[in-house]
Amino acid sequence: MKNENTNFELSNNYLKRGLYFISENKFSEAIENFTEAIYINPNNEIAFYQRGLTSYIYFREYEEAINDLDEAIFINKEYYYAYLTKGQILVELGLFQEAIKNYNEVITYKSDCALAYFLIGNAFKKLECYTESIENYENAIKLEPQKADFYYAKGWAYTSLKQYQNAIFCYDKAINLGLKDYNVFYEKSLALYLLNDNQQALELIDKAIVINQNGYEAYNLRGNIKLNLLLDINDIIKDYTQAIQLNSFYSPAYFSRGTTVSYTHLRAHETKANL
Repeated sequence: MKNENTNFELSNNYLKRGLYFISENKFSEAIENFTEAIYINPNNEIAFYQRGLTSYIYFREYEEAINDLDEAIFINKEYYYAYLTKGQILVELGLFQEAIKNYNEVITYKSDCALAYFLIGNAFKKLECYTESIENYENAIKLEPQKADFYYAKGWAYTSLKQYQNAIFCYDKAINLGLKDYNVFYEKSLALYLLNDNQQALELIDKAIVINQNGYEAYNLRGNIKLNLLLDINDIIKDYTQAIQLNSFYSPAYFSRGTTVSYTHLRAHETKANL
């Protein structure tokens, strides 16, 4: 019994050393100490988890990470942090259905884990299953109604379903809860534009561009909004050109600019012909 206690304490000491090395950005040394902790106590699920987490985050060694996380789960099937991390790896690998299974395991052992529902929603979004995505975001919101990110994600799913009024409601909730970043202003502006509420859309897209002047999609959207509002053509073309300069592979901006320039030339010829 004394030997077991000694091994437990010694293993945890190496675990603590590994965590210290993480804080010092010495990740190889951290792996070495987590490995020593496991060698001394093969039932130290936290050491397996930390080694898997380190392999994933700092070395992008997915297979090694999953193996360690599976060991942590084998030792303690209710260790939900391991399921969450494994799920994130599976999402990065494009294995969305498997990721959803992992997140559902979290809910089995911790039914009040809002993050698990949120991540399930994100995985369904990757699968373009937006109705299922919204259902899981709603479950997450019920558990943590003050999380702005949950409302933003739900709004994005509604936009994908072309339910723009519902999307705007969610974006407003996110903004009121303190989320005031480029993405939420861009997405709300897009929903307003698609509802032909161009004046409000313009106000929102201007805010998005102030926050992120490298957002090429925002410049293209602003050009489209200004076109609907019949604003200055040169200003509209300037926005499309800015989008292209920021991302030379962004084809919608080329199309928008080309169409606008062609229309402008056509109107000029018509005007000349009528003189």
